[in-house]
Amino acid sequence: IDILVNNAGGTIIPIDVSSPATISEVDAHRVVDINFMSTINCCRAVAPYLRRPGASIINIGTVNAEWEAPGAKQALYSAVKAAVIRYTRSLAVELRPEGIRANCISPGYIETPRVAAQAALRPGLSRNELLSDIPLRRPGRSEDVSSVVAFLASASSGYVTGNNIRVSGGLKLT
Repeated sequence: IDILVNNAGGTIIPIDVSSPATISEVDAHRVVDINFMSTINCCRAVAPYLRRPGASIINIGTVNAEWEAPGAKQALYSAVKAAVIRYTRSLAVELRPEGIRANCISPGYIETPRVAAQAALRPGLSRNELLSDIPLRRPGRSEDVSSVVAFLASASSGYVTGNNIRVSGGLKLT
């Protein structure tokens, strides 16, 4: 195996029950399992089969690991994705002697049907308000993320490891 991309993720629970005061233990475990344990489990399962050197592990985080979107109520999701980013950095150090690279990509507002549905659940937050925080003034596209995945999977990124690359249109730079 040359490349592993861990792209599982999501809040999976309604926003109105995701705050620390209302989230159930079952839902909390689901958020951790889907967003963090799946990354660990895939890395553990694939590590013995990664071709050395030159193999690449690419994990998907989120810009929400660094800041909380107004009204998002995603404290647990954000914290778990921050753990994915930190885990990626540790993997890069631990796998360095074998020549295996590990990097993370943290997407911002990427316009997909699922993201649109989640945004619709935030009363009073318009698309224009979401875009106002993005210096490029447009939502991201799936291709914006997949092109970074392709780069990190290629030999062109042979000197890139331990990084978290934000694909966010500059979100929260200003």
